[in-house]
Amino acid sequence: MSELSQRIARLVHNAASSYPGGIAAIAPRLMEDGRAERTVYQDLNPQPRKLGDGRMKPPCTKIGDMVRVMEITGNLEPLYALCAHFGLVPTSLNALEPDAPNMEREMLQDVPSVVRLHEDCDRLAEGAGSVEEVLGALDFATNDLRQTVVMTLEKAGFDARPLFRRIRGKR
Repeated sequence: MSELSQRIARLVHNAASSYPGGIAAIAPRLMEDGRAERTVYQDLNPQPRKLGDGRMKPPCTKIGDMVRVMEITGNLEPLYALCAHFGLVPTSLNALEPDAPNMEREMLQDVPSVVRLHEDCDRLAEGAGSVEEVLGALDFATNDLRQTVVMTLEKAGFDARPLFRRIRGKR
């Protein structure tokens, strides 16, 4: 079994185990597909187990279980491990509610934060700024831009809430 699969199996197990009530609290939700509780516990066990013929069966976390455990617990470490394996970084599309009364004002609010980001980048390039300042300005500008996107989607008749939410432990 690959190192990645083993790591993901451990991370899913750790997420389920560290959830309040542990695996016992999560098992009923995973049993909705008809599996027995014992099977759910076996499926979440990151340790190899011995088969009837003496061979060892490596842990094999099902993708559905991984996703469901992340939804329930809010622990996205298995996703981060998978993304890192492929050289990717997951990006949250969590947006704050728009805080301007109309589209024009929402867009105008984006300008100062984007200008500040560019100024902080210039300062860092000149050796006068810090990485923390740039990352803080980036986060602030990104949130402002997300608010504009949410307002745009809602004005166009789309429900932006499912697109711009963070898993909070329940679905």
